Amino acid sequence: MGAPADRLNRVVVALLGLLLLAAGVATLVRSFGGLGHRLAHEALLTRAESRFAHRNAGWFWPGVAVVALLVALLALRWLLAQLRSDRVARVELERDVRRGRTTLHGPAVTAAVCEEIESYRGVRSARARLLHDPTRPDLVLTIELDERADIGETRRRIETDAVAHTRQALGLADLPTRVVLRPAVAGPR
Repeated sequence: MGAPADRLNRVVVALLGLLLLAAGVATLVRSFGGLGHRLAHEALLTRAESRFAHRNAGWFWPGVAVVALLVALLALRWLLAQLRSDRVARVELERDVRRGRTTLHGPAVTAAVCEEIESYRGVRSARARLLHDPTRPDLVLTIELDERADIGETRRRIETDAVAHTRQALGLADLPTRVVLRPAVAGPR
């Protein structure tokens, strides 16, 4: 999933969480008499609503079950989409299977890149991901900078040192790379 999908995911989950929290708080307030003593002791459903469900039990409860099943299936689909990843677990270094098979553990590569970048002056933290194709992955770097960082110098070092070392290790002179620099926000002193 890319950044826009991640952002949409966070917004939808946050809105759903707020909606459920509001419903829970409203129910608790009502049950403890916050909306009046009479409402605190009334059933959540009115007698008319209960009679409607009882009169139409032949289709009402199966309908409720179908809607609940659809919600559960949508939730399961969403969960499976979260677990699916386009991250590369192993990078295929030897592409000719007749010559043998050589692979490099993807997380080992990203850990080495992050360790190198985090040693640069002004870098607070680094995150790296190898994505898409195990034979020709893309490298995505997200770097958090602190107040001391010289953004231009840090960017130059990332490109000329860390990315160059990664390209050399993977044997890919044209490794597509995306670098996201997040400068520190200077607060009041």
